[in-house]
Amino acid sequence: VSAICLQAESPEREGESRGRGSPPPRRRSPERSPRREYSPRERSPPPPPRDRSPGPHRCENPGTNVYVSGLAQRTRDVDVERAFSKYGKCACRLVSDPRTQEHRGFAFVNYDYPEDAQDAIQGLNRTELDGRVISVELVRVRSSTLPQHPERLATVLRGGARTTQLHA
Repeated sequence: VSAICLQAESPEREGESRGRGSPPPRRRSPERSPRREYSPRERSPPPPPRDRSPGPHRCENPGTNVYVSGLAQRTRDVDVERAFSKYGKCACRLVSDPRTQEHRGFAFVNYDYPEDAQDAIQGLNRTELDGRVISVELVRVRSSTLPQHPERLATVLRGGARTTQLHA
Protein backbone atom coordinates (compact mmCIF):
# COMPACT_ATOMS: atom_id res chain seq x y z
CA VAL A 1 0.00 0.00 0.00
CA SER A 2 2.79 2.45 0.85
CA ALA A 3 4.52 1.82 -2.49
CA ILE A 4 1.44 3.00 -4.31
CA CYS A 5 1.33 6.18 -2.24
CA LEU A 6 4.99 6.95 -2.94
CA GLN A 7 4.44 6.50 -6.63
CA ALA A 8 1.52 8.90 -6.62
CA GLU A 9 3.54 11.53 -4.75
CA SER A 10 6.53 11.48 -7.13
CA PRO A 11 7.20 14.83 -8.82
CA GLU A 12 6.91 13.46 -12.35
CA ARG A 13 4.96 15.60 -14.75
CA GLU A 14 1.79 14.34 -16.28
CA GLY A 15 2.43 12.45 -19.52
CA GLU A 16 6.07 11.70 -18.64
CA SER A 17 7.02 8.28 -17.48
CA ARG A 18 10.40 6.85 -16.79
CA GLY A 19 11.24 3.22 -16.95
CA ARG A 20 13.05 1.44 -14.19
CA GLY A 21 16.70 2.35 -14.02
CA SER A 22 16.47 5.35 -16.31
CA PRO A 23 18.20 8.50 -15.06
CA PRO A 24 16.19 11.51 -13.92
CA PRO A 25 15.49 14.14 -16.56
CA ARG A 26 18.26 16.67 -17.11
CA ARG A 27 17.64 20.13 -15.88
CA ARG A 28 19.62 23.18 -16.82
CA SER A 29 21.94 24.16 -13.99
CA PRO A 30 21.69 27.75 -12.80
CA GLU A 31 25.47 28.24 -13.25
CA ARG A 32 25.20 27.90 -17.02
CA SER A 33 24.84 31.06 -18.96
CA PRO A 34 21.61 31.41 -20.91
CA ARG A 35 21.70 30.79 -24.63
CA ARG A 36 22.56 33.89 -26.52
CA GLU A 37 20.47 34.86 -29.47
CA TYR A 38 22.47 36.27 -32.38
CA SER A 39 21.11 39.02 -34.50
CA PRO A 40 22.13 39.52 -38.12
CA ARG A 41 23.64 42.88 -37.20
CA GLU A 42 26.21 41.26 -34.90
CA ARG A 43 27.59 38.91 -37.54
CA SER A 44 30.72 39.82 -39.38
CA PRO A 45 30.30 40.88 -43.00
CA PRO A 46 30.97 38.25 -45.67
CA PRO A 47 34.50 38.15 -47.08
CA PRO A 48 35.07 40.00 -50.34
CA PRO A 49 34.94 37.87 -53.51
CA ARG A 50 38.23 36.25 -54.47
CA ASP A 51 40.13 37.71 -57.35
CA ARG A 52 40.66 34.90 -59.85
CA SER A 53 42.37 36.97 -62.50
CA PRO A 54 46.00 36.13 -63.24
CA GLY A 55 48.40 38.56 -61.73
CA PRO A 56 51.56 38.91 -59.72
CA HIS A 57 49.84 37.61 -56.57
CA ARG A 58 49.11 34.25 -58.19
CA CYS A 59 51.69 31.53 -58.47
CA GLU A 60 51.95 30.14 -61.94
CA ASN A 61 52.84 26.64 -63.01
CA PRO A 62 56.41 26.65 -64.33
CA GLY A 63 55.08 24.61 -67.24
CA THR A 64 56.31 21.14 -66.36
CA ASN A 65 53.23 19.64 -64.67
CA VAL A 66 50.55 18.22 -66.96
CA TYR A 67 47.03 17.13 -65.95
CA VAL A 68 45.59 14.16 -67.86
CA SER A 69 41.89 13.30 -67.55
CA GLY A 70 39.49 10.82 -69.12
CA LEU A 71 41.61 7.74 -68.49
CA ALA A 72 40.04 4.29 -68.73
CA GLN A 73 39.96 2.10 -65.63
CA ARG A 74 42.22 -0.47 -67.27
CA THR A 75 44.89 2.19 -67.95
CA ARG A 76 47.93 1.84 -65.68
CA ASP A 77 50.70 4.31 -64.90
CA VAL A 78 53.12 2.50 -67.19
CA ASP A 79 50.66 2.96 -70.09
CA VAL A 80 50.43 6.69 -69.43
CA GLU A 81 54.17 6.99 -68.98
CA ARG A 82 54.81 5.11 -72.22
CA ALA A 83 52.52 7.46 -74.16
CA PHE A 84 53.91 10.64 -72.61
CA SER A 85 57.61 9.68 -72.62
CA LYS A 86 57.65 10.13 -76.39
CA TYR A 87 57.82 13.87 -75.73
CA GLY A 88 60.59 13.87 -73.10
CA LYS A 89 61.71 12.45 -69.77
CA CYS A 90 58.72 12.33 -67.44
CA ALA A 91 57.25 10.80 -64.31
CA CYS A 92 53.60 9.74 -64.14
CA ARG A 93 51.33 9.58 -61.11
CA LEU A 94 47.78 8.16 -61.33
CA VAL A 95 45.52 9.45 -58.55
CA SER A 96 43.83 6.61 -56.66
CA ASP A 97 40.78 6.47 -54.43
CA PRO A 98 42.06 5.84 -50.90
CA ARG A 99 39.26 3.40 -50.06
CA THR A 100 39.05 1.25 -53.18
CA GLN A 101 42.63 1.71 -54.42
CA GLU A 102 41.27 2.12 -57.97
CA HIS A 103 42.50 5.11 -59.90
CA ARG A 104 40.08 7.98 -60.33
CA GLY A 105 40.48 8.47 -64.08
CA PHE A 106 43.10 11.19 -64.05
CA ALA A 107 46.84 11.52 -63.65
CA PHE A 108 49.65 14.03 -63.35
CA VAL A 109 52.68 13.85 -65.60
CA ASN A 110 55.75 15.81 -64.61
CA TYR A 111 58.33 16.74 -67.24
CA ASP A 112 61.85 18.03 -66.78
CA TYR A 113 61.38 20.84 -69.30
CA PRO A 114 58.39 23.09 -70.08
CA GLU A 115 58.95 22.60 -73.82
CA ASP A 116 58.42 18.85 -73.42
CA ALA A 117 55.18 19.46 -71.53
CA GLN A 118 53.91 21.81 -74.26
CA ASP A 119 54.79 19.26 -76.95
CA ALA A 120 52.88 16.55 -75.04
CA ILE A 121 49.84 18.81 -74.66
CA GLN A 122 49.81 19.60 -78.35
CA GLY A 123 50.48 16.00 -79.38
CA LEU A 124 48.19 14.11 -77.00
CA ASN A 125 45.27 16.40 -76.12
CA ARG A 126 41.96 14.95 -77.43
CA THR A 127 43.63 11.72 -78.56
CA GLU A 128 42.69 8.15 -77.72
CA LEU A 129 44.41 6.08 -75.04
CA ASP A 130 43.05 2.59 -74.21
CA GLY A 131 39.79 3.30 -76.04
CA ARG A 132 39.06 6.63 -74.27
CA VAL A 133 39.62 10.19 -75.47
CA ILE A 134 41.93 11.92 -73.00
CA SER A 135 42.32 15.60 -72.21
CA VAL A 136 45.78 16.97 -71.56
CA GLU A 137 46.50 20.44 -70.12
CA LEU A 138 48.85 22.26 -67.81
CA VAL A 139 48.09 21.97 -64.11
CA ARG A 140 46.56 25.14 -62.70
CA VAL A 141 47.87 25.75 -59.21
CA ARG A 142 45.56 27.62 -56.86
CA SER A 143 47.44 30.05 -54.65
CA SER A 144 45.23 29.31 -51.63
CA THR A 145 46.51 25.72 -51.47
CA LEU A 146 50.19 26.50 -51.94
CA PRO A 147 52.55 26.25 -48.99
CA GLN A 148 54.03 29.48 -47.68
CA HIS A 149 57.64 28.25 -47.53
CA PRO A 150 59.62 28.63 -50.80
CA GLU A 151 61.25 25.20 -50.55
CA ARG A 152 57.84 23.51 -50.15
CA LEU A 153 56.44 25.57 -53.00
CA ALA A 154 59.23 24.34 -55.26
CA THR A 155 58.43 20.75 -54.22
CA VAL A 156 54.75 21.19 -55.12
CA LEU A 157 55.55 22.74 -58.47
CA ARG A 158 58.00 19.95 -59.28
CA GLY A 159 55.28 17.42 -58.54
CA GLY A 160 56.92 15.89 -55.49
CA ALA A 161 54.19 16.77 -53.02
CA ARG A 162 50.80 15.15 -52.52
CA THR A 163 48.46 15.53 -55.46
CA THR A 164 45.67 16.92 -53.30
CA GLN A 165 47.50 20.23 -53.39
CA LEU A 166 47.32 20.37 -57.16
CA HIS A 167 43.98 21.22 -58.75
CA ALA A 168 42.84 21.37 -62.29
